[in-house]
Amino acid sequence: MKLWTWQTPEVADTLSRGEVHRAQWHRIDRAGQGAYRAMANEMASAGIDVGPIPPVWLWCDEPDPDTVADRSYQVAREGEPERGLVVLTVEAPDSLVLLSSYSAWIERLADPSSRRPFDPVPDLGPTDLQGCLPYLHPDWVRSSRPLPTDDLALADR
Repeated sequence: MKLWTWQTPEVADTLSRGEVHRAQWHRIDRAGQGAYRAMANEMASAGIDVGPIPPVWLWCDEPDPDTVADRSYQVAREGEPERGLVVLTVEAPDSLVLLSSYSAWIERLADPSSRRPFDPVPDLGPTDLQGCLPYLHPDWVRSSRPLPTDDLALADR
């Protein structure tokens, strides 16, 4: 399945060295860790073993420049721009991807007591469809490009 994500340059470097990238809890805001744990549990229920680490989050639509810049406002708010970001397009095995609703995910991040299911509904549009993986494998990377810092200026709109 074709997916894309933005990651730090360190993640891109790890993958370019032929190493697998696994997300790390210390990189996730404490307030959001419950949502990540809930997603990991959903993945385990679907037969996708994440283990003791958080899942890697990706988009399912095409990573056109406007879409990437528009969505990067979240990352900009978390202080990532000074480190830079890299847009990665990957082709991951379908068996390792859990598709879910982005709006349900955001609701869980904003309200840890929410129990809204992550399940995507049949008429979910591509901009509300996300995928989660247990890790990123270097063999899956199809493209890697820096996200221009100017694009992150949209965070101030």
